[in-house]
Amino acid sequence: ERDVLISAGSKGKLHSFDLKMMRKGAMVAGAHTGRIDTIAYDAKADLLATAGIDGHIRLWTPDLQLAPLHKFAHVCQARSLSRHPGNPKLFSHFAITKLHFYGGNLYACTAQGTVILFGERELWIV
Repeated sequence: ERDVLISAGSKGKLHSFDLKMMRKGAMVAGAHTGRIDTIAYDAKADLLATAGIDGHIRLWTPDLQLAPLHKFAHVCQARSLSRHPGNPKLFSHFAITKLHFYGGNLYACTAQGTVILFGERELWIV
């Protein structure tokens, strides 16, 4: 069993950290353009998903290497507004605010309140 902490930030970077060995893993600069708002992990599929202000959803290996698996580009095309809690002046028109795996599917919530479903079949194609 691996003990890996994965974090994301305001500059679109993704980081991994080995909790057993207490050492840094990978740092992926440009994982997204702009901040990453949400991360979701599916233990059954062993899959990591990230999304944010750029409207893209990216799938990764949830390990120290953080290997990219797939990019669902421009998922959120609707004109919507997302207010960043840390900076009320920062808005996004394409933000994905929440990702959630359930029953083999990936659900993406947009800033305008819509939910986009990626079925198990779409996720396994990657």
